[in-house]
Amino acid sequence: MTTPALLPWSVLRERGWTPDQVAAAVTRGTLVRVARGVYAAPGDLTAEAEHLRLARVLRGRLGAGAALSHDSAALLHGLPLAKVPPRVHATREPPAGGRRTAQLHLHVAPLAGSVTTVAGVRVTTLARTAADLARNHSFTWGVAATDAALRPRTRRAPGH
Repeated sequence: MTTPALLPWSVLRERGWTPDQVAAAVTRGTLVRVARGVYAAPGDLTAEAEHLRLARVLRGRLGAGAALSHDSAALLHGLPLAKVPPRVHATREPPAGGRRTAQLHLHVAPLAGSVTTVAGVRVTTLARTAADLARNHSFTWGVAATDAALRPRTRRAPGH
């Protein structure tokens, strides 16, 4: 399964699309709105793959200091989750503020020494991600995430 290429509005405009044509294509299902100003051809993606596609788009908009975190980082690390989260989770350093939208939950916390790169994306480290999950989910899922983080394993490709 391949992830359909992202098509920013600027690319569609260069190809001669009008806002009305884009809106009609989204209505017909021949284009999918990934995030504001970013579209893709429809594809048969898992919920994980859709979340990670959105996460990459939103992470790019948050600036160099932010990192995917919590459930979103867990997906990239291959940690177990009860379900794919409805929002992308990211963390950035104070004094910046956090926010919550339909697509993004932006946490504010120190990140020093807690950031790595997985599949080309800046994310919290495996240990920090497991701790974030343990802090924000039920005891059972916190234990499952911590156990999985401590277990040696071969990484699986995100979305598979």
